[in-house]
Amino acid sequence: MSTAARRIVLVYTKSLTRPTCDRAIDLDAEDQIELKRALSDYEKSRSEEDLARIPKREGEEFTFWFVRRLTRQGRKWVDAASDLTDRVQRAVQCGLVGVHVPGQDEKRFKLTKVGGVSDILAEADLDKVYDQVGQIGLDEIAAVTLALSEAGEDDLAPFVRPPGLMLAR
Repeated sequence: MSTAARRIVLVYTKSLTRPTCDRAIDLDAEDQIELKRALSDYEKSRSEEDLARIPKREGEEFTFWFVRRLTRQGRKWVDAASDLTDRVQRAVQCGLVGVHVPGQDEKRFKLTKVGGVSDILAEADLDKVYDQVGQIGLDEIAAVTLALSEAGEDDLAPFVRPPGLMLAR
């Protein structure tokens, strides 16, 4: 996958149910307080260190989703969305570039051109992603894509923090 793409695991901590979070996450972990803390920390930082703190179910591995920052054209297309659902779908189409499912090769999605915006996820692949992760999963992928696009690549480390959580350097 491109070095410009970030790999993430879907943790969506608002629901803590499957299929909205990665199936490898052990939601029945003994220490529920630490589980929730680890998920929340990872959701904010997307760092490898915080990911390592999330308990996995025995014999399971995380599915990694690869997202990138929006291009200028992509940002305009996302901002022109007619409603929130359309905005989320457009952000996913512009930001999601691949997936790595355990036991399979990395899959780079076929990117296409729509209305002057190039390199976006085809509708058929968007439908497959939706079938796999649902609307809540799409919401998380879109949130990461938009957060990456809010700041410059080197502005925040190790990952862009949601608004209100940023610390001055």
